[in-house]
Amino acid sequence: MKHFFFLLFTITFLTILLISCDEDSPNQKPIAAFSINDSSAFIGDTMTFVNLSENAASYMWSFGDGVISTEENPFHIYSTKGIFSIELMAINEEGVDTSSISILIEKKIIDKETIIGKWNVESQNKVQYVSFEFNDYGNFIIELQNTNFSFGFYEILGENTIELIDLGIINFTEINETDISFKLTPYSNQANVITIGATKIAVTNNSAKSKLLCRLWELASMDGNAVESYGIETVVGFSNSGTYFVYYSEDDNSEEIGKAFWTWKDASEEYMCYSWEETPICDGENVVSIDVSETELITKENESISKFRPLSSVYSKNTNHVPLKQNKVFNNILGK
Repeated sequence: MKHFFFLLFTITFLTILLISCDEDSPNQKPIAAFSINDSSAFIGDTMTFVNLSENAASYMWSFGDGVISTEENPFHIYSTKGIFSIELMAINEEGVDTSSISILIEKKIIDKETIIGKWNVESQNKVQYVSFEFNDYGNFIIELQNTNFSFGFYEILGENTIELIDLGIINFTEINETDISFKLTPYSNQANVITIGATKIAVTNNSAKSKLLCRLWELASMDGNAVESYGIETVVGFSNSGTYFVYYSEDDNSEEIGKAFWTWKDASEEYMCYSWEETPICDGENVVSIDVSETELITKENESISKFRPLSSVYSKNTNHVPLKQNKVFNNILGK
């Protein structure tokens, strides 16, 4: 029995001694280290950081743009371009160690924010093209010579490429707040790559209601009658630069297209004025009541009510039509 108690005492003593020695021995100094998912990225990309530090009790990250974090494995999104030095401090009672890595953050050459607007083509390309326009709804409108238009939907494919659905590919080579340069490859003739430069046209109508209006619309009904009963298809595309076009086709495949001008009558933006010849003067005969939302456009002119829905079919029109003169149905905002 004595041997049992002696053995128990010895084990207990040695355990206490080992714990005491461990508590009294100094900690090891921290070693800071980390990795990142990429050494370069674009504004808006999510950067992730993997902490590889040793012997640390806490951490302090500095991302080089004024933002800090104390998380062990943080993530960060940069909002400006530049070269940023990311620094990690690994900390314990014995000291501090640091590690740093530099990262290049670039601005994507294209996104909806950078391409939205109407771009007036420079003179050397005006033999064929007048302007290119992209809006926030994914619509494009291309004005060609002789009052022709191509229109439809675009999709951003990469850092500098968009597809004009069914029409072709645009590869941007330069873009800033006022100018763009790109190469257009039409699907109809892919060997004919066209280099185009264009300058941004000033916005004349930039209110919240204008942004709702400026997109592609298809006519749904007139005075309560579904448009199908007329055997026609009508698409209207408004631009916040103060122009719009009307595309009109009938079941017999006859097509017309025309360009007009518009402006709000006053600051209330309840009425629009239009002209088929020049910048409109609101003299009463060319004034249209406008009610617009994300899902519907309603116009009222001379007691006639037209309702439009957003153009929803993902298709494009490469037009080559006779000018819109005096169509068989309209003599108003939709036709001369």
